[in-house]
Amino acid sequence: SQSGEFVLNFPDLGILDIQVTFFYRAPQRSVQGIRESFSMTNAGVSKDVLNGKGTLTLNVRDLFNTRKHRYIIDQPDLYSVNEFRWSSRRISLSFSYRLNQSKKAPSRDDNGGGFGGNGDQLGGGI
Repeated sequence: SQSGEFVLNFPDLGILDIQVTFFYRAPQRSVQGIRESFSMTNAGVSKDVLNGKGTLTLNVRDLFNTRKHRYIIDQPDLYSVNEFRWSSRRISLSFSYRLNQSKKAPSRDDNGGGFGGNGDQLGGGI
């Protein structure tokens, strides 16, 4: 199985921080049949407010509503097409307020951190 992920970060555009993530998994053949390819795109926008004491974040998981697996079983005595969808597009808006703290700069160990990180970007903790 082959897969790939592409992350675009646009930090400090002056007004907003933006992150877009595209994930693709290639089709895979097994003894039973074929798992077709699938892809998904996530996006997030973040803005500091209240003189840097707060952050407003908008996340959209599966922007184009394509996050689904399709399996085709093709055997001499069975033909079946199955589709599995985790969930439909998910949109969240969050607000964080920092009490007596300033915003921390991302560390070099964050692997891009951004709005969720770790392969399930933009809303992993939602």
